[in-house]
Amino acid sequence: MVPEITRNIGAAVRSARQSLNISIRELARRSGLSATAIWKIERGQMTPSVVVMVHIAHGLGMKLTELLDPVLEEENVVHTTRGSRVSSGAKDLRDVAEIVSGASRSWIIQAAEHTLKKGAKSGRQPMEHSGEEMVYCLEGHVQYIIDGKIYTLKPGDSLHFKAQLPHTWQNVHNGSSRMLLVVVPPRGATRHAEPPN
Repeated sequence: MVPEITRNIGAAVRSARQSLNISIRELARRSGLSATAIWKIERGQMTPSVVVMVHIAHGLGMKLTELLDPVLEEENVVHTTRGSRVSSGAKDLRDVAEIVSGASRSWIIQAAEHTLKKGAKSGRQPMEHSGEEMVYCLEGHVQYIIDGKIYTLKPGDSLHFKAQLPHTWQNVHNGSSRMLLVVVPPRGATRHAEPPN
């Protein structure tokens, strides 16, 4: 059974494409994707990753949030089942994030379940941004360095910190680790279009 969100995303892409009066082949050319992939997405036969949706939005001359807003704009409750989660990348990436929060700009909290392959890390340079982050380790061992201090999380451990502090993370487990990452912008701020991590 096709998840409702997959059908809704496909309908939003088709509607946006038709409003520009361009063909699937032309959208494929503009977005750098195959015409077959776009055809399947529009018909709800394929759940696109966030990366693919960014390419499609670019091909349509839209922001990703503009493209996705019609999908959830009328919803006050978003029920996301495991099989319908939108993924931020392919399975060969070292950090695969599955979005578990609402995708519309009307939602403030951003949450994703990250599966970190062995050796995965956030990068060489520490991140700093406004708002707060809360991390909950589900499996394995995840190490955070926040403002120079090291925190190693085991399953069931959590961190809640001000995100303007310089921070990095890495999987220090001898295998895959999983964590739930929740990002909240500062009070009164608008939600970021993409997670800062």
